Amino acid sequence: MFRTQRARRRTRLALAAAATAVATFLPVAAATAAPAGAPVTAPAARAGELPASERPALYPRDQSGVLWQYEGTGYSARPFKTPVEVGPGWTYRQVTSLAGTTADGKGDLAAVDRDGTLYFYQGTGNPSFPFARRVKVGGGWDRYVGIAGATDANHDGKNDLVARDREGVLWFYAGTGDPNAPFAPPVRVGGGWNAYTMLF
Repeated sequence: MFRTQRARRRTRLALAAAATAVATFLPVAAATAAPAGAPVTAPAARAGELPASERPALYPRDQSGVLWQYEGTGYSARPFKTPVEVGPGWTYRQVTSLAGTTADGKGDLAAVDRDGTLYFYQGTGNPSFPFARRVKVGGGWDRYVGIAGATDANHDGKNDLVARDREGVLWFYAGTGDPNAPFAPPVRVGGGWNAYTMLF
């Protein structure tokens, strides 16, 4: 009996010592614990919101042709802010960003209407009015089944555009940097692109 009590006492002392040692190496807990299931926030995220130039902006179009802006937050738990209406009239057959859009209102778009006319929308840098008045580039773009922004494919500092025609030939339109004439004449890249079902 005496040995059993002494053994239990030694066990309790060992456990207490182990708990003290572990507590020494653990960080101090916050005064208020997060509720069960709450998302974990990284320390960097608590430091403040990322600059708008480092956050994306998403532009969906509804069935009425109204364009909406979803500003990215930079946080995975809530990736987008409340949507803001950009405006009506976006009833285009195809729309593409040339190099992505950001929450500071930057990023250009190209759009083809139902008559095959291409329009260029220059980013303004103003998130409340992200696109300048459209510029008509020209007609005949209904010969293409798909267009896509190519970023700066030729490394000249200007954003480019590619288009695939009905025969499966891909064409490259180099950006000029001039919003009134945003693309140079097309250059044939090559055939066989009808092997793909999508271009983006």
